[in-house]
Amino acid sequence: TLCQLRDYSVSDSGIRLTLGPVSFKSHIFSWMKGRALTESLAGGPQLGLGVSAVIVSADQRILFIKRSQKVAAAPGKFDVFGGHIDPERHRSSSRQVPDPFVAIRNEMTEELGTPEESLASLQGLGLVRNRYNTQPELVFQCEIEQPAEALLKGALRAADRGEYSHIIHIPNSPERLESVLLRYAEDFSPSGLGALWLHLLALKQSQEQKPA
Repeated sequence: TLCQLRDYSVSDSGIRLTLGPVSFKSHIFSWMKGRALTESLAGGPQLGLGVSAVIVSADQRILFIKRSQKVAAAPGKFDVFGGHIDPERHRSSSRQVPDPFVAIRNEMTEELGTPEESLASLQGLGLVRNRYNTQPELVFQCEIEQPAEALLKGALRAADRGEYSHIIHIPNSPERLESVLLRYAEDFSPSGLGALWLHLLALKQSQEQKPA
């Protein structure tokens, strides 16, 4: 069972999510068939809410992956680290409700092999939606207190290392990131492209706010 995004609202304090359950089987069917074939279903496409993390290393490199050819969703595409929210495993310890922050920390540990104590910061950037199948993705920016090369070595021992074939890292600069996204847009998964564009917008906004 995954968590489905039923509704959301945005305010100055953040994004408020309303979640409900959806089966993984229904999620995969809706993801593979696309909105054209699933919008006629009762309730529309039955998709889980994705969680994605743009990883920034201590030496200011952005890490993303090339997905394995064995995975069901977007095989062989460039993507960011992430997954979905399990309503039982990914619960807030204080409120006992599904927690996207718990989910993305778990995904980073399983896919990147990063211990939680090495996370310097974890910030929500916003929501993006896949135009092909309407899947929503909650995007985070994660700063890790390890250089990129150390993260690559740690990833060799990650539990879910088989989900991707390569880890790529590039400088965390707006100019370089925008160049990569424009040049290789068709080679990215929709969620990966959307997540990195959100990070790019945040980088540009940060630069504009710096005093001259």
